[in-house]
Amino acid sequence: MKKGLISILLCVTMMLTGGVAYADNHSAGGPEDAEKWYKDVFAAAFINGDEDFFAKFYPSSFFYVSEGEATQYDPKSFEAWVMKKYVNGWLEAGWVNTKLVSMKTVPVSSGLVVLTARWSMTDKDGKPATGCALPGWHYVLAKQKDSWVVTTESEAACPSSK
Repeated sequence: MKKGLISILLCVTMMLTGGVAYADNHSAGGPEDAEKWYKDVFAAAFINGDEDFFAKFYPSSFFYVSEGEATQYDPKSFEAWVMKKYVNGWLEAGWVNTKLVSMKTVPVSSGLVVLTARWSMTDKDGKPATGCALPGWHYVLAKQKDSWVVTTESEAACPSSK
């Protein structure tokens, strides 16, 4: 299992450093398709507070990489972890508004992409409720039939305010 995780992380590293190229941007398994799904389906469900959000978009076993270590989760345990690590603090900070700000997608192969999304999560006065003005997450997305699934996720570094 550890060898497989290392392979995934090496692939992600190669993609982020430009070591992998795949040109099929318009196919049903390409980056544009993944971005459309992320915006129209995944992000919309998150913004609207879909009760089954984690069960719908995460497989029965996937990885979240945090602080340099990959942890394997199922959707239910991941939801509990997300609530504790992120959401409870955001709610205490007055989180009421959520907006998807940007996406960048790096294709790996047909049906596999790495998507980085930046969000704005603010209080009623428009101030960040997350500790970062534009928090972001990296997702390794795999195409499944007519949809996508998150196979690995990781928090992105907060962008510099320079």
